[in-house]
Amino acid sequence: DLENKSRNTSQNNYYKKWLVAASIILLCGLGYISINTNTTSTPELFASYFEPYRNVIHPIERGSEQQDKKATAFMAYEKGEYEKAINLFTELFKDTKEPYYLFYKANALLKLEKADEAIPLLLEHLKTKDTLTEKTHWYLALAYLKIENSQKAKDLLNTIISRGLYKNKEAEELLKEFE
Repeated sequence: DLENKSRNTSQNNYYKKWLVAASIILLCGLGYISINTNTTSTPELFASYFEPYRNVIHPIERGSEQQDKKATAFMAYEKGEYEKAINLFTELFKDTKEPYYLFYKANALLKLEKADEAIPLLLEHLKTKDTLTEKTHWYLALAYLKIENSQKAKDLLNTIISRGLYKNKEAEELLKEFE
């Protein structure tokens, strides 16, 4: 009987040692994973890098009484009245087919956190060749970040870096966030 107790105690000690060892290995593994996992979400990265592109198409002259639709649209954009700007950019694009309206409408949509609506506009703008086309890659990459499509965002960031496009230094920084 004493022999059985001794054997049971030694078996219990054996299992306890293995249980402790397994627990330590599990905790170390979880610690490693948590340290090496990107803790910044893609929407947070979007928020830290996104800033609407400045108005270079129709600079607003203070005190100017000229209030055509184009001036009104860009004034709304500059004031942060993005819903109003979006409506005006939509009308202006319909009337003129000027591709920069797509770009600014997409920027306004991004500011309103409507990346899913901005992406088709940015893709359409990429098909055109105006002074803003190079910048579209950056905003499209950010839009993909916002909707958590990391792969498309990474692909665009790599394109920006390899071609030396607008915001290529920021693209390098942002790409490091994924590693």
